[in-house]
Amino acid sequence: MRNIILGLALVAISAVDASAQTTWRATPATAAGDPGIGSSESVVVDFESSVLGVTYSGNFEIGSERIPLRRVPPLGVTNNYFATTTGSATIDFTSYLATQALGSPLSLSFYWGSIDSWNTLEVLGTGGSVLLRLRGNDVTNTTPSPTPSLLRHQRLFLTFNGDQFTALRLNSSVPAFEIDDIAMSFAGGSAVVPEPASLSLLGFGLIGFAVRARRRRA
Repeated sequence: MRNIILGLALVAISAVDASAQTTWRATPATAAGDPGIGSSESVVVDFESSVLGVTYSGNFEIGSERIPLRRVPPLGVTNNYFATTTGSATIDFTSYLATQALGSPLSLSFYWGSIDSWNTLEVLGTGGSVLLRLRGNDVTNTTPSPTPSLLRHQRLFLTFNGDQFTALRLNSSVPAFEIDDIAMSFAGGSAVVPEPASLSLLGFGLIGFAVRARRRRA
């Protein structure tokens, strides 16, 4: 009987822990825009160029323009940003995280612009499980800002206390859900982000290898 009670207690503790593994906080934007990434984070995706292992799917657009009734850049952003159209879009880091020596990140943050009540963020884990579901109102109602306009442009910080993060799913019943500059931190320090030049050199190296191999076969 004692073992049964102990087992039930452990199950209860695990259930509580599992429901609180991923936590969040938001920092209101300044008049200049994005308040900045965390001290131990580095930007992984800035939407200016592709990142090896990060894939996009669903209904989305990437650009720098402001398109009335369609999408608006986060406050202070003049370069490319990511926006959903009506429906949902997923930013998948599964393959990218497989290249990181330290596996899943300890934390992740992104700059969330024009936070609306019809925006819903789903933080996904392995197998498509939902680690956290967060509505726009959850953020704007709990993090005060100097003015209402700034209240709708904030950096969201996610902390993974043991959860295996894989992807972000952005849902919006009407246009749009806009974000920029996704950053991460790992146990041993900053994320490793391949430089576009390094990726180009790698590509040229593979092409050269293929040419030499073809010549040897000839």
